[in-house]
Amino acid sequence: MRRFPSAVTTDLRRAGALGHTLVVEEHDSVQRLLDDLCADLGFCLPPSERLRLREAPPTSVDAFTDAVFRAEGMDPRLHTAQRRQVRDRIERRLPRQADGTDR
Repeated sequence: MRRFPSAVTTDLRRAGALGHTLVVEEHDSVQRLLDDLCADLGFCLPPSERLRLREAPPTSVDAFTDAVFRAEGMDPRLHTAQRRQVRDRIERRLPRQADGTDR
């Protein structure tokens, strides 16, 4: 198994209409989130997609949510209730900058 450094430097961007930017500092936090999405909500991504999200996670809550749906082969616009559940879980589990500014 390939090991990754615990801290990841990410290029943070301004995120969506709410102005929230995720701060993903560790692959472990993304791994735990993906494990929870699988166990709790049934979004069990293929290994290649899990790796892609761990190595280069989208920095906004909405972009991460949509990436999870696309990895499952689903259109997030067609599954609004499920999207809300996934988005809420992502927003709670991954840290973000409180002021929404780029670092």
